[in-house]
Amino acid sequence: MYIQQVMKGVAALSDSMQHKVLLTMRQLFTTARQNGLIISDPTEGIKTTPHAKPQKKTHLTLEEQEALMESLSDPRARCFVGLCLYCGLRREEALGLQWSDIQGDKLTVNRSMAFVGTLVDASQELKNKSSHRTVPIPQPLQAILSETPHLGLYVVTRASGEPMTQSGFRRMWDIVRREAPCEVRAHMLRHPYVKHKTKSFLRNSRVFKADFAPHHIPSVQKSFIFQTIST
Repeated sequence: MYIQQVMKGVAALSDSMQHKVLLTMRQLFTTARQNGLIISDPTEGIKTTPHAKPQKKTHLTLEEQEALMESLSDPRARCFVGLCLYCGLRREEALGLQWSDIQGDKLTVNRSMAFVGTLVDASQELKNKSSHRTVPIPQPLQAILSETPHLGLYVVTRASGEPMTQSGFRRMWDIVRREAPCEVRAHMLRHPYVKHKTKSFLRNSRVFKADFAPHHIPSVQKSFIFQTIST
């Protein structure tokens, strides 16, 4: 009864804190039983009170996307976020994009700029074959690209114009986090592309929402472009 009262008193605390309290009592009673002071361990069968874990946010709403783009003052950060939001590019794809990959109102994903530890992966290989794709550039992103300074070979560079590094990306992303009006993480940016830009395509295709996942984005982009050209 006493053990249950103790655990009830800490039920509002985190799961890890409850485990620590229960573990401490269990160690005390185990020692007491080994010394012949008690016959059985009163903590046996006692459990902690589980807490419902809040679901992690996976994407931005349309309102949050608009507010985010309006809040960003740094041209490089604004361009990076726009590439991910409007074209569904992964972080490494956006960082690997060069100005020569942009032709008119389309861009082609030819390479990635991933980081291995603090170093840039020299292979620049894309995640898979379907990641190599040509994507239409929506009007809002065209406007952003036209306002982005050409500091170097790559579209999104360090402040000095040199190719992006891990530390350089962190500094740029710190700007995004400071100016963002809502919680935002880099991997969240590409989710709205399919949800909001190709919704009509998904409704008329064999790709159903229940089975859809972020890794489907490249193939959906290709199918969407093919369907647009065909019609």
